[in-house]
Parts: sequence; C-alpha cells; structure tokens
Amino acid sequence: MGIETRAYLDAALGGLRQEIRAGTAETAALRQDLRAETAALRGETAELRQELWAETTGLRREMGALAEDLRRQMRETAEETRRHFDVVGEFIRSDVRAVAEGVAANSSRGRPGGAPGAPARHQRAPVSLTTLKP
Repeated sequence: MGIETRAYLDAALGGLRQEIRAGTAETAALRQDLRAETAALRGETAELRQELWAETTGLRREMGALAEDLRRQMRETAEETRRHFDVVGEFIRSDVRAVAEGVAANSSRGRPGGAPGAPARHQRAPVSLTTLKP
C-alpha cells in the first residue's frame, strides 16, 4: 500500500471515526431525551389515573344516590298503590254487602212485607199493577 493510499484511508477513516463518535454522542443525547419524555409520560399517566379514579368514585357515589332515590320512589309508589287498592277493596266490600242485602230482600218476594229481620230499607213496598200503568 502506498503512502498516498494510506494517507487517504487514514483521512477517510478519521472522518468516519469522528462521525461515529458524533453519532454516539447524538445517540446518547437522544436516549437521554427519550428517558426524559418517558418519565414525563409516566407522570402524566399517573395524574390521569388519579383523575380517572376520582371521577369513577364520584360517579359511583352519584349512581348510589340515584339508586337510593329510585328505591325510595318505588317504595312510595308501592305504598300509594296499596292504599289505593285498600280503598277500592272497601268500596267493593260495601257494594257486595249492598248486593247481598238486595238479594236477601228479593228472595223473600213471595212473603208479604219482605224477609223477616231484613233491614227496613229492604222491606218490600206494596205495589199494585194499576199504579204502574201509564
């Protein structure tokens, strides 16, 4: 190998060595930047996790309160419905009594004056066919 070739190769290799060293330094700087960004992302992720936990906890509380309110409203509606049906039951009971008394009064049709012991309101009134004609 000649002196010129050797000088050329030394110069080329020297430049290549400098580029590799510069690349190594640049790689180290990029690695450092990447580590800094990763650490920042970890911090942001932790903050977001805390915010999400707080929001989730708040939503759970709200849902619990809404569920309790809904249960209360359902209990109130059930109680109101029970009261309503109790009243309806009493009306039906009194109507059934009235019908039973009416049937008892009608069953004594063949007896003058109605059934013995029937209430006065169920006693038959004397009716003649002449009074019903127009």
